[in-house]
Amino acid sequence: MRGAVAPYLGEDTLGGGTVVNEYMATAEAGELLRVPAETVRYWRYVGKGPKSFRAGGRRVLYAREDVEALVVTARAEGAA
Repeated sequence: MRGAVAPYLGEDTLGGGTVVNEYMATAEAGELLRVPAETVRYWRYVGKGPKSFRAGGRRVLYAREDVEALVVTARAEGAA
C-alpha cells in the first residue's frame, strides 16, 4: 500500500457561505469505513455506498461528510 495521502481540502460555496469540505480518495474512504478499497469501488459500481465524484478525469473523491453520513445511516438501520 502506498503512503498516506494528505486529504484534499476544497471549498463548496453552495448556500451563500463558504464551507470547507475534506475530500478523500477511494482507499482513504475504505480506511475510514474499515473495508478494502475494492469494496468501496464495488459499492460505487452498484450505486451503493457514499456519494462520489470525479475530479480531473479519473480521480474519484468522496467528501468526508458523505462517508460519515453512510455510517450514521447504517447504524440507524441496524438499530431498527
